Amino acid sequence: MVIKKSSRELEVNAKGVKIYDYDLSNSLIGLSYQELEGRVPGVGTGINSVCKEWYFILAGVGYVTVDGKTDTIEAGDIVIIEPGQASYLDARDLKFLTITEPNWYKEQHQEVDHT
Repeated sequence: MVIKKSSRELEVNAKGVKIYDYDLSNSLIGLSYQELEGRVPGVGTGINSVCKEWYFILAGVGYVTVDGKTDTIEAGDIVIIEPGQASYLDARDLKFLTITEPNWYKEQHQEVDHT
């Protein structure tokens, strides 16, 4: 099976954030390609209650903060975020693949403003 780039869906197109979703026809796993510039989310953190995420960094640099611990990330790095962990990214032209288990869905995600 080949899933063509032309079949991906632009799921988010906001300032500094582009997320392209690939339909794997599978509820057990999800795949997206992301391009980020700046802090995401803009304030606070994002928390998935169900989905585990793996980010494979393709290009760019940035910082990821997971449960209050910040690490620098760059091409070739992998970030793993477990369900329930609070996280955010501060990206500098960051491009990466995201794999989720199960397939990511909005209802299990929340953004928490800590201000």
